[in-house]
Amino acid sequence: MIIGVYGDKANPLDIMPEERSYSLAAEAMMQGVDLIFFDLDGVDFNNKTVSGKIREKGQWLYKVLPFPDVLINISRPINERLKDEFRLREEIPVTCFLIDGKLTLFEKIKEKRQFANYLIPYEKVTNVNIVEQFIKDYNQVVIKHIEGRQGRAIYFIEKKGNNYIIKEHINKYKFNRKKFKTLVDKIIKEDKYIIQPYIECRNKHGYPFDFRAHVQRDGEGKWQLTKLYPRIGNKNSILSNISRGGMTCNLEYFLITEYPEKADFLKNHLTKLALEIAEHVDGFYVNDLDELGIDLAIDKNEKIWLFEVNAGPQTKYHEWERARNTIAYAIYVAKKHKNNKIKKIISLTDTLNEGLENVYQDLERGNLMETTGIMLQIMEGFFAIEKRLVTYLNDYTETKIFNLTQKVKNDFAKVIDFYESRDLDGLTNWIKKQLMPQFNVWKDELHKIRKEENILV
Repeated sequence: MIIGVYGDKANPLDIMPEERSYSLAAEAMMQGVDLIFFDLDGVDFNNKTVSGKIREKGQWLYKVLPFPDVLINISRPINERLKDEFRLREEIPVTCFLIDGKLTLFEKIKEKRQFANYLIPYEKVTNVNIVEQFIKDYNQVVIKHIEGRQGRAIYFIEKKGNNYIIKEHINKYKFNRKKFKTLVDKIIKEDKYIIQPYIECRNKHGYPFDFRAHVQRDGEGKWQLTKLYPRIGNKNSILSNISRGGMTCNLEYFLITEYPEKADFLKNHLTKLALEIAEHVDGFYVNDLDELGIDLAIDKNEKIWLFEVNAGPQTKYHEWERARNTIAYAIYVAKKHKNNKIKKIISLTDTLNEGLENVYQDLERGNLMETTGIMLQIMEGFFAIEKRLVTYLNDYTETKIFNLTQKVKNDFAKVIDFYESRDLDGLTNWIKKQLMPQFNVWKDELHKIRKEENILV
Protein backbone atom coordinates (compact mmCIF):
# COMPACT_ATOMS: atom_id res chain seq x y z
CA MET A 1 0.00 0.00 0.00
CA ILE A 2 1.15 3.53 -0.81
CA ILE A 3 0.16 6.54 1.31
CA GLY A 4 0.69 10.00 -0.11
CA VAL A 5 1.33 13.06 2.04
CA TYR A 6 0.04 15.75 -0.25
CA GLY A 7 -0.03 19.53 -0.49
CA ASP A 8 -1.37 21.42 -3.49
CA LYS A 9 1.01 24.41 -3.38
CA ALA A 10 4.25 22.89 -2.11
CA ASN A 11 5.72 19.56 -1.18
CA PRO A 12 4.70 19.00 2.47
CA LEU A 13 8.25 17.92 3.18
CA ASP A 14 9.40 21.50 2.57
CA ILE A 15 6.91 23.12 4.95
CA MET A 16 6.18 20.46 7.55
CA PRO A 17 8.02 20.40 10.91
CA GLU A 18 10.99 18.09 10.55
CA GLU A 19 10.00 15.84 13.43
CA ARG A 20 6.55 15.36 11.93
CA SER A 21 7.87 14.18 8.57
CA TYR A 22 10.37 11.86 10.29
CA SER A 23 7.75 10.40 12.59
CA LEU A 24 5.29 9.83 9.72
CA ALA A 25 7.98 8.12 7.62
CA ALA A 26 9.11 5.93 10.52
CA GLU A 27 5.55 4.99 11.48
CA ALA A 28 4.70 4.12 7.88
CA MET A 29 7.67 1.78 7.76
CA MET A 30 6.64 0.14 11.06
CA GLN A 31 3.09 -0.35 9.77
CA GLY A 32 4.34 -1.87 6.53
CA VAL A 33 3.33 0.77 3.99
CA ASP A 34 5.17 3.08 1.60
CA LEU A 35 4.97 6.85 2.15
CA ILE A 36 5.63 9.53 -0.46
CA PHE A 37 5.56 13.32 -0.01
CA PHE A 38 4.43 15.24 -3.11
CA ASP A 39 2.51 18.25 -4.40
CA LEU A 40 0.15 18.86 -7.30
CA ASP A 41 3.03 19.55 -9.70
CA GLY A 42 4.18 15.97 -9.15
CA VAL A 43 0.90 14.42 -10.32
CA ASP A 44 0.82 12.72 -13.73
CA PHE A 45 -2.83 12.01 -14.51
CA ASN A 46 -2.07 10.32 -17.82
CA ASN A 47 0.24 7.68 -16.36
CA LYS A 48 -1.43 7.70 -12.93
CA THR A 49 1.85 8.32 -11.12
CA VAL A 50 3.16 10.83 -8.58
CA SER A 51 6.71 12.10 -8.23
CA GLY A 52 7.99 13.12 -4.82
CA LYS A 53 10.25 12.13 -1.97
CA ILE A 54 10.41 9.01 0.15
CA ARG A 55 12.53 8.17 3.18
CA GLU A 56 14.94 5.37 2.37
CA LYS A 57 18.22 4.29 3.95
CA GLY A 58 18.35 7.35 6.17
CA GLN A 59 17.84 9.95 3.46
CA TRP A 60 15.13 11.57 1.36
CA LEU A 61 15.14 10.24 -2.20
CA TYR A 62 13.23 11.37 -5.28
CA LYS A 63 10.94 8.66 -6.64
CA VAL A 64 8.09 8.14 -9.09
CA LEU A 65 5.38 5.83 -7.75
CA PRO A 66 1.91 4.72 -8.87
CA PHE A 67 -1.03 6.72 -7.55
CA PRO A 68 -1.22 6.30 -3.76
CA ASP A 69 -4.10 4.34 -2.23
CA VAL A 70 -4.93 7.27 0.06
CA LEU A 71 -3.85 10.87 0.65
CA ILE A 72 -3.01 12.63 3.89
CA ASN A 73 -3.84 16.10 2.55
CA ILE A 74 -2.36 18.95 4.54
CA SER A 75 -3.51 22.14 2.79
CA ARG A 76 -6.53 23.82 1.29
CA PRO A 77 -6.57 23.95 -2.55
CA ILE A 78 -5.98 27.33 -4.15
CA ASN A 79 -8.67 28.58 -6.52
CA GLU A 80 -6.75 28.34 -9.77
CA ARG A 81 -5.96 24.66 -9.12
CA LEU A 82 -9.32 23.49 -7.82
CA LYS A 83 -10.04 21.56 -11.02
CA ASP A 84 -6.89 19.45 -10.70
CA GLU A 85 -7.44 19.06 -6.97
CA PHE A 86 -10.96 17.68 -7.51
CA ARG A 87 -9.70 15.42 -10.27
CA LEU A 88 -7.12 13.97 -7.91
CA ARG A 89 -9.73 13.45 -5.21
CA GLU A 90 -11.90 11.56 -7.68
CA GLU A 91 -9.03 9.13 -8.11
CA ILE A 92 -7.76 8.87 -4.52
CA PRO A 93 -9.55 9.15 -1.15
CA VAL A 94 -8.31 11.75 1.36
CA THR A 95 -8.21 11.68 5.16
CA CYS A 96 -8.49 15.35 6.11
CA PHE A 97 -11.50 17.65 5.90
CA LEU A 98 -12.09 21.19 7.12
CA ILE A 99 -14.58 22.19 9.81
CA ASP A 100 -16.58 25.39 10.19
CA GLY A 101 -15.25 28.58 11.73
CA LYS A 102 -15.70 29.27 15.41
CA LEU A 103 -19.02 31.09 15.15
CA THR A 104 -20.73 28.60 12.83
CA LEU A 105 -19.48 25.69 14.92
CA PHE A 106 -20.75 27.28 18.13
CA GLU A 107 -24.12 27.84 16.46
CA LYS A 108 -24.36 24.16 15.51
CA ILE A 109 -23.41 23.01 19.01
CA LYS A 110 -25.93 25.42 20.48
CA GLU A 111 -28.65 24.24 18.11
CA LYS A 112 -28.10 20.55 18.90
CA ARG A 113 -28.18 21.40 22.65
CA GLN A 114 -26.38 18.28 23.92
CA PHE A 115 -23.18 20.20 24.77
CA ALA A 116 -24.58 23.73 24.68
CA ASN A 117 -24.16 24.15 28.44
CA TYR A 118 -20.39 23.90 28.01
CA LEU A 119 -20.31 26.92 25.69
CA ILE A 120 -19.42 30.36 27.00
CA PRO A 121 -22.18 32.87 26.06
CA TYR A 122 -21.24 34.68 22.85
CA GLU A 123 -22.44 37.09 20.22
CA LYS A 124 -21.00 38.30 16.97
CA VAL A 125 -19.60 41.84 17.18
CA THR A 126 -21.65 43.91 14.74
CA ASN A 127 -21.89 47.22 16.60
CA VAL A 128 -20.41 48.99 19.60
CA ASN A 129 -23.65 48.64 21.56
CA ILE A 130 -23.22 44.88 21.70
CA VAL A 131 -19.75 45.31 23.17
CA GLU A 132 -20.87 47.86 25.73
CA GLN A 133 -23.84 45.73 26.77
CA PHE A 134 -21.59 42.72 27.31
CA ILE A 135 -19.24 44.85 29.40
CA LYS A 136 -22.21 46.09 31.41
CA ASP A 137 -23.50 42.54 31.95
CA TYR A 138 -20.22 40.77 32.64
CA ASN A 139 -17.69 43.54 33.50
CA GLN A 140 -14.79 41.60 31.95
CA VAL A 141 -15.11 40.38 28.36
CA VAL A 142 -13.02 38.82 25.60
CA ILE A 143 -13.23 39.64 21.90
CA LYS A 144 -11.72 36.99 19.63
CA HIS A 145 -11.42 36.23 15.93
CA ILE A 146 -13.80 33.55 14.67
CA GLU A 147 -10.98 31.77 12.86
CA GLY A 148 -8.27 29.95 14.77
CA ARG A 149 -5.14 32.08 14.98
CA GLN A 150 -3.13 30.28 17.66
CA GLY A 151 -4.01 32.80 20.35
CA ARG A 152 -3.66 35.90 18.19
CA ALA A 153 -6.35 38.58 17.73
CA ILE A 154 -7.77 37.98 21.22
CA TYR A 155 -8.56 41.06 23.33
CA PHE A 156 -9.40 41.16 27.03
CA ILE A 157 -11.51 44.23 27.86
CA GLU A 158 -12.48 45.71 31.21
CA LYS A 159 -14.05 49.09 31.95
CA LYS A 160 -12.66 51.16 34.82
CA GLY A 161 -14.34 54.49 35.34
CA ASN A 162 -14.51 56.27 32.00
CA ASN A 163 -11.62 54.27 30.51
CA TYR A 164 -11.29 50.85 28.94
CA ILE A 165 -8.42 48.53 29.85
CA ILE A 166 -7.39 46.43 26.83
CA LYS A 167 -5.04 43.45 27.06
CA GLU A 168 -3.69 41.68 24.01
CA HIS A 169 -1.56 38.78 25.31
CA ILE A 170 0.96 40.51 27.63
CA ASN A 171 0.43 44.01 26.17
CA LYS A 172 -1.82 46.37 28.11
CA TYR A 173 -3.49 49.57 26.94
CA LYS A 174 -5.79 52.21 28.43
CA PHE A 175 -8.29 53.75 25.99
CA ASN A 176 -10.80 56.53 26.43
CA ARG A 177 -14.20 55.96 24.85
CA LYS A 178 -13.21 57.59 21.55
CA LYS A 179 -10.14 55.37 21.06
CA PHE A 180 -12.09 52.35 22.26
CA LYS A 181 -14.82 53.02 19.72
CA THR A 182 -12.17 53.31 16.99
CA LEU A 183 -10.87 49.83 17.95
CA VAL A 184 -14.39 48.36 17.96
CA ASP A 185 -15.21 50.01 14.60
CA LYS A 186 -12.13 48.34 13.14
CA ILE A 187 -13.27 44.99 14.53
CA ILE A 188 -16.80 45.51 13.20
CA LYS A 189 -15.45 46.36 9.74
CA GLU A 190 -13.56 43.08 9.59
CA ASP A 191 -16.82 41.27 10.50
CA LYS A 192 -15.05 38.25 11.96
CA TYR A 193 -15.11 38.66 15.74
CA ILE A 194 -17.24 37.39 18.60
CA ILE A 195 -17.52 38.67 22.15
CA GLN A 196 -17.77 36.51 25.28
CA PRO A 197 -17.60 37.06 29.04
CA TYR A 198 -14.13 36.43 30.40
CA ILE A 199 -14.01 33.12 32.25
CA GLU A 200 -11.16 33.10 34.72
CA CYS A 201 -9.29 29.79 34.64
CA ARG A 202 -6.06 30.12 36.62
CA ASN A 203 -4.06 27.70 38.70
CA LYS A 204 -3.13 28.17 42.35
CA HIS A 205 -0.21 30.40 41.37
CA GLY A 206 -2.32 32.67 39.19
CA TYR A 207 -1.25 31.36 35.78
CA PRO A 208 -3.95 30.97 33.08
CA PHE A 209 -4.46 27.39 31.93
CA ASP A 210 -6.67 25.14 29.88
CA PHE A 211 -6.54 21.56 28.60
CA ARG A 212 -5.90 20.57 25.00
CA ALA A 213 -7.41 17.21 24.11
CA HIS A 214 -6.02 15.93 20.82
CA VAL A 215 -8.36 13.25 19.49
CA GLN A 216 -7.84 11.18 16.34
CA ARG A 217 -9.42 8.33 14.50
CA ASP A 218 -7.43 5.12 14.81
CA GLY A 219 -6.88 2.10 12.56
CA GLU A 220 -10.49 1.02 13.06
CA GLY A 221 -11.92 4.44 12.28
CA LYS A 222 -12.84 5.03 15.93
CA TRP A 223 -12.12 8.16 17.97
CA GLN A 224 -9.22 7.80 20.38
CA LEU A 225 -7.49 10.22 22.73
CA THR A 226 -3.98 10.81 21.45
CA LYS A 227 -2.93 13.33 24.07
CA LEU A 228 -4.54 15.29 26.89
CA TYR A 229 -2.31 17.93 28.42
CA PRO A 230 -2.52 21.21 30.33
CA ARG A 231 -1.40 24.43 28.66
CA ILE A 232 -0.16 27.05 31.10
CA GLY A 233 0.28 30.66 30.02
CA ASN A 234 2.16 33.74 31.13
CA LYS A 235 0.94 35.10 34.47
CA ASN A 236 0.41 38.53 32.92
CA SER A 237 -1.65 37.15 30.04
CA ILE A 238 -5.09 35.60 29.69
CA LEU A 239 -3.78 33.11 27.10
CA SER A 240 -2.47 29.62 27.64
CA ASN A 241 -1.54 28.85 24.02
CA ILE A 242 1.87 27.25 23.67
CA SER A 243 2.31 29.20 20.42
CA ARG A 244 2.06 32.42 22.49
CA GLY A 245 4.77 31.46 24.97
CA GLY A 246 2.77 29.02 27.08
CA MET A 247 4.15 25.77 28.44
CA THR A 248 2.87 22.32 29.31
CA CYS A 249 3.57 19.69 31.93
CA ASN A 250 2.53 16.18 32.94
CA LEU A 251 -1.25 15.90 33.13
CA GLU A 252 -1.34 13.74 36.26
CA TYR A 253 1.09 16.03 38.10
CA PHE A 254 -0.97 19.09 37.19
CA LEU A 255 -4.27 17.55 38.28
CA ILE A 256 -2.88 16.20 41.55
CA THR A 257 -1.35 19.60 42.31
CA GLU A 258 -4.48 21.59 41.51
CA TYR A 259 -7.23 19.11 42.38
CA PRO A 260 -5.73 16.50 44.75
CA GLU A 261 -9.09 14.99 45.70
CA LYS A 262 -10.48 14.88 42.17
CA ALA A 263 -7.45 14.21 39.96
CA ASP A 264 -8.49 10.75 38.71
CA PHE A 265 -12.10 11.77 38.23
CA LEU A 266 -11.18 14.89 36.24
CA LYS A 267 -8.75 12.99 34.02
CA ASN A 268 -11.41 10.41 33.14
CA HIS A 269 -14.14 13.02 32.82
CA LEU A 270 -12.12 15.30 30.53
CA THR A 271 -11.14 12.31 28.36
CA LYS A 272 -14.72 11.08 28.07
CA LEU A 273 -16.03 14.57 27.38
CA ALA A 274 -13.46 15.24 24.65
CA LEU A 275 -14.31 11.99 22.85
CA GLU A 276 -18.03 12.67 23.12
CA ILE A 277 -17.60 16.19 21.75
CA ALA A 278 -15.51 14.83 18.87
CA GLU A 279 -18.21 12.33 17.97
CA HIS A 280 -20.84 15.06 18.25
CA VAL A 281 -18.99 17.58 16.06
CA ASP A 282 -18.13 14.87 13.53
CA GLY A 283 -21.86 14.30 13.11
CA PHE A 284 -22.25 17.80 11.65
CA TYR A 285 -20.42 16.81 8.46
CA VAL A 286 -20.89 14.42 5.55
CA ASN A 287 -17.24 13.35 5.50
CA ASP A 288 -15.56 11.75 8.51
CA LEU A 289 -13.16 14.07 10.34
CA ASP A 290 -9.73 12.62 11.09
CA GLU A 291 -8.56 14.66 14.09
CA LEU A 292 -9.61 17.53 16.33
CA GLY A 293 -8.09 19.72 19.00
CA ILE A 294 -10.63 20.30 21.76
CA ASP A 295 -9.86 23.02 24.29
CA LEU A 296 -11.48 22.59 27.70
CA ALA A 297 -11.00 24.64 30.86
CA ILE A 298 -12.02 24.58 34.51
CA ASP A 299 -13.00 27.86 36.16
CA LYS A 300 -12.62 28.89 39.81
CA ASN A 301 -15.98 27.26 40.59
CA GLU A 302 -14.76 24.02 38.98
CA LYS A 303 -17.18 24.27 36.09
CA ILE A 304 -15.88 22.84 32.83
CA TRP A 305 -16.10 25.04 29.73
CA LEU A 306 -15.56 24.30 26.06
CA PHE A 307 -13.32 27.03 24.68
CA GLU A 308 -12.75 25.87 21.11
CA VAL A 309 -12.76 22.97 18.65
CA ASN A 310 -10.03 23.06 16.00
CA ALA A 311 -9.09 20.93 13.01
CA GLY A 312 -5.41 20.11 12.48
CA PRO A 313 -4.23 20.94 16.03
CA GLN A 314 -0.61 21.68 16.84
CA THR A 315 1.33 18.60 17.98
CA LYS A 316 4.77 19.98 18.74
CA TYR A 317 5.32 17.78 21.80
CA HIS A 318 3.71 14.55 20.60
CA GLU A 319 4.45 14.09 16.91
CA TRP A 320 5.22 10.39 17.34
CA GLU A 321 1.96 9.63 19.11
CA ARG A 322 0.08 11.55 16.42
CA ALA A 323 1.87 9.75 13.57
CA ARG A 324 0.80 6.35 14.88
CA ASN A 325 -2.89 7.17 14.49
CA THR A 326 -2.40 9.26 11.34
CA ILE A 327 -0.86 6.34 9.44
CA ALA A 328 -3.23 3.75 10.92
CA TYR A 329 -6.27 5.83 9.98
CA ALA A 330 -4.95 6.43 6.46
CA ILE A 331 -4.65 2.65 6.02
CA TYR A 332 -8.22 2.28 7.29
CA VAL A 333 -9.51 4.90 4.80
CA ALA A 334 -7.67 3.18 1.92
CA LYS A 335 -9.13 -0.21 2.85
CA LYS A 336 -12.60 1.23 3.30
CA HIS A 337 -12.37 2.94 -0.08
CA LYS A 338 -11.24 -0.28 -1.73
CA ASN A 339 -13.97 -2.15 0.10
CA ASN A 340 -16.61 0.22 -1.27
CA LYS A 341 -15.30 -0.29 -4.78
CA ILE A 342 -15.25 -4.08 -4.45
CA LYS A 343 -18.75 -3.96 -2.93
CA LYS A 344 -19.91 -2.16 -6.07
CA ILE A 345 -18.19 -4.78 -8.21
CA ILE A 346 -19.86 -7.59 -6.28
CA SER A 347 -23.19 -5.82 -6.67
CA LEU A 348 -22.57 -5.69 -10.42
CA THR A 349 -21.67 -9.39 -10.48
CA ASP A 350 -25.03 -10.13 -8.84
CA THR A 351 -26.74 -8.27 -11.69
CA LEU A 352 -24.68 -10.16 -14.29
CA ASN A 353 -25.51 -13.45 -12.60
CA GLU A 354 -29.23 -12.65 -12.77
CA GLY A 355 -28.78 -11.83 -16.45
CA LEU A 356 -27.15 -15.21 -17.11
CA GLU A 357 -30.02 -16.95 -15.34
CA ASN A 358 -32.52 -15.10 -17.55
CA VAL A 359 -30.56 -15.96 -20.70
CA TYR A 360 -30.44 -19.63 -19.71
CA GLN A 361 -34.20 -19.72 -19.08
CA ASP A 362 -34.89 -18.10 -22.48
CA LEU A 363 -32.59 -20.62 -24.16
CA GLU A 364 -34.45 -23.43 -22.43
CA ARG A 365 -37.60 -22.08 -24.08
CA GLY A 366 -35.88 -22.19 -27.47
CA ASN A 367 -35.21 -18.46 -27.82
CA LEU A 368 -31.68 -18.24 -29.20
CA MET A 369 -31.35 -15.02 -31.18
CA GLU A 370 -33.61 -13.11 -28.76
CA THR A 371 -30.91 -13.48 -26.10
CA THR A 372 -28.01 -12.00 -28.07
CA GLY A 373 -28.63 -8.42 -26.92
CA ILE A 374 -28.68 -9.19 -23.20
CA MET A 375 -25.69 -11.56 -23.54
CA LEU A 376 -23.66 -8.77 -25.16
CA GLN A 377 -24.57 -6.46 -22.25
CA ILE A 378 -23.49 -9.15 -19.76
CA MET A 379 -20.15 -9.52 -21.53
CA GLU A 380 -19.60 -5.76 -21.64
CA GLY A 381 -20.36 -5.58 -17.92
CA PHE A 382 -17.87 -8.34 -17.20
CA PHE A 383 -15.09 -6.66 -19.18
CA ALA A 384 -15.81 -3.37 -17.40
CA ILE A 385 -15.38 -5.15 -14.07
CA GLU A 386 -12.07 -6.61 -15.26
CA LYS A 387 -10.78 -3.10 -15.99
CA ARG A 388 -11.73 -1.99 -12.47
CA LEU A 389 -9.97 -4.96 -10.90
CA VAL A 390 -6.75 -3.99 -12.67
CA THR A 391 -6.99 -0.57 -10.99
CA TYR A 392 -8.17 -1.69 -7.55
CA LEU A 393 -5.94 -4.68 -6.84
CA ASN A 394 -2.18 -4.54 -6.38
CA ASP A 395 -0.23 -7.17 -8.38
CA TYR A 396 -3.48 -8.09 -10.13
CA THR A 397 -1.82 -10.37 -12.68
CA GLU A 398 -0.32 -12.49 -9.89
CA THR A 399 -3.62 -13.06 -8.07
CA LYS A 400 -5.99 -16.02 -8.24
CA ILE A 401 -8.79 -13.72 -9.38
CA PHE A 402 -6.72 -12.87 -12.48
CA ASN A 403 -6.53 -16.52 -13.52
CA LEU A 404 -10.23 -17.03 -12.82
CA THR A 405 -11.05 -13.91 -14.85
CA GLN A 406 -9.14 -15.32 -17.83
CA LYS A 407 -11.13 -18.56 -17.58
CA VAL A 408 -14.46 -16.70 -17.58
CA LYS A 409 -13.26 -14.63 -20.55
CA ASN A 410 -12.45 -17.83 -22.44
CA ASP A 411 -15.89 -19.19 -21.55
CA PHE A 412 -17.51 -16.05 -22.97
CA ALA A 413 -15.43 -16.44 -26.14
CA LYS A 414 -16.90 -19.92 -26.53
CA VAL A 415 -20.38 -18.43 -26.09
CA ILE A 416 -19.75 -16.20 -29.12
CA ASP A 417 -18.86 -19.32 -31.15
CA PHE A 418 -22.14 -20.96 -30.21
CA TYR A 419 -24.11 -17.87 -31.23
CA GLU A 420 -22.29 -17.60 -34.54
CA SER A 421 -23.04 -21.26 -35.32
CA ARG A 422 -26.57 -20.86 -33.94
CA ASP A 423 -26.07 -23.95 -31.79
CA LEU A 424 -28.95 -23.63 -29.31
CA ASP A 425 -28.37 -26.92 -27.50
CA GLY A 426 -24.60 -26.45 -27.31
CA LEU A 427 -24.97 -22.90 -25.94
CA THR A 428 -27.62 -23.92 -23.39
CA ASN A 429 -25.48 -26.81 -22.16
CA TRP A 430 -22.31 -24.65 -22.07
CA ILE A 431 -23.92 -21.90 -20.00
CA LYS A 432 -25.42 -24.38 -17.51
CA LYS A 433 -22.41 -26.69 -17.06
CA GLN A 434 -19.44 -24.42 -17.74
CA LEU A 435 -20.03 -20.66 -17.80
CA MET A 436 -22.36 -20.27 -14.82
CA PRO A 437 -20.36 -22.56 -12.46
CA GLN A 438 -17.10 -20.84 -13.47
CA PHE A 439 -18.71 -17.40 -13.06
CA ASN A 440 -19.81 -18.29 -9.53
CA VAL A 441 -16.30 -19.51 -8.63
CA TRP A 442 -14.96 -16.18 -9.89
CA LYS A 443 -17.60 -14.29 -7.90
CA ASP A 444 -16.82 -16.26 -4.72
CA GLU A 445 -13.16 -15.31 -5.07
CA LEU A 446 -14.11 -11.62 -5.01
CA HIS A 447 -15.80 -12.19 -1.64
CA LYS A 448 -12.66 -13.95 -0.38
CA ILE A 449 -10.49 -10.99 -1.37
CA ARG A 450 -12.36 -8.79 1.09
CA LYS A 451 -11.86 -11.28 3.91
CA GLU A 452 -8.22 -12.07 3.13
CA GLU A 453 -7.24 -8.39 2.96
CA ASN A 454 -9.35 -7.66 6.04
CA ILE A 455 -11.03 -4.82 4.19
CA LEU A 456 -13.30 -3.09 6.67
CA VAL A 457 -16.89 -2.09 6.09
